[in-house]
Amino acid sequence: MKAYQCGRLRQVVTLQNPGPEAFDAFRQPVPAWTTVGTFSASVRPLAGREAIVAKQVKAEATHMITMRYLGPTVAIDPTSRLLYGSRVFNVVQVTNVEERHRWYEVTVQEIQQGGAL
Repeated sequence: MKAYQCGRLRQVVTLQNPGPEAFDAFRQPVPAWTTVGTFSASVRPLAGREAIVAKQVKAEATHMITMRYLGPTVAIDPTSRLLYGSRVFNVVQVTNVEERHRWYEVTVQEIQQGGAL
């Protein structure tokens, strides 16, 4: 595989992992998120065929986010989410490209205020 061009990492995304469990006034669980960090990335929508293939994996994937390898101490997995501006993306799958610890290709599903897109 050809080396990824760093100049394509023009967007800034925030990685969040589930935080400690919180409860509202009625003792109902409320999702809490802990910000891990902010990273440069490339955010692109999936083409029609890519979306069909990705949908068969687990959930309907809407975007591919490419970012540098974050190291062994930073966890990014299907329980994580990525924020890009006011948009929220749930992680569907994380691929360590060629297992070389240089790039992640993160397949994500965009979430709207009312639920999944």
